[in-house]
Amino acid sequence: MRHSNTPRRWWWWLVGMLTLCGCAPQSSTAQPIVTPTLSAARTATPQVTSTPIMTPSGNAPGWTSVSSANWSGYTLPPVGVTGVRAQWTEPQLSGTPDTSSAIWVGIGGWDATFNDVVQVGVRPYLRVDGTQSHRIWYETLPPNSWHLTDLTVAPGDAITASVTLVPSSTNQWQLALHDTTSGVSFAQTVTHTSARSYADIIVEDPNATTNNGPPYYAFTHFSPITFTSAQVNYGGGWVAFGHIAALQVRMVQNNATVAQPGPLVNDTFTVQRGS
Repeated sequence: MRHSNTPRRWWWWLVGMLTLCGCAPQSSTAQPIVTPTLSAARTATPQVTSTPIMTPSGNAPGWTSVSSANWSGYTLPPVGVTGVRAQWTEPQLSGTPDTSSAIWVGIGGWDATFNDVVQVGVRPYLRVDGTQSHRIWYETLPPNSWHLTDLTVAPGDAITASVTLVPSSTNQWQLALHDTTSGVSFAQTVTHTSARSYADIIVEDPNATTNNGPPYYAFTHFSPITFTSAQVNYGGGWVAFGHIAALQVRMVQNNATVAQPGPLVNDTFTVQRGS
């Protein structure tokens, strides 16, 4: 799932920050539970803050805050990305039934890469009867090819997920998701030609149409999601998200913040659902 084009006025700030900090880059499927397709959304042009926000330590590159109608989390703009990975505890859902969300790691989907995504994650869904479903899914774009598997995880389970370029390959990606609590594992190799820019760790409100825009599914209420071991592989090694100038993405709908990522501290941050 992707996000729409974003303004480029923050780009030169990010390049400068990357240079100053020395982090510049070296170069089983099933039908979905709900009927509409799980595609990503083109959203209105996000607004960007004019002042970068530093992490509490004051030593890391910090981030620029932006808004999106369907993403909440962090994305990193360096090029040459060959992997992204993170861990989280699968959230508990609450509130209005027949609501949906997506939790994922991936590469692409922001700004110039809005039509270029490879990703894997979990699709939490609060059914009409109030029961929950948390199914593993993955997607490549293009083509707009997403797959909702029969594999499920449960609230409270410890999840690890990763997208990595197969060694010595230019377009083969290994997608993996493991539930370390239950032992459920998913792995899939996909072919995808990527610009290798924008490493993402995101909580998303999927759109409910195939036109890559609103309307969106009613967004699930969930317990806070803390991502740990948030890392990106570029320039030949794994680096914590907090060591790179990032974009902090908050989800805004109808002028209200519906999901907000907290500070990025080394390799950890928390996304909380708004009211």
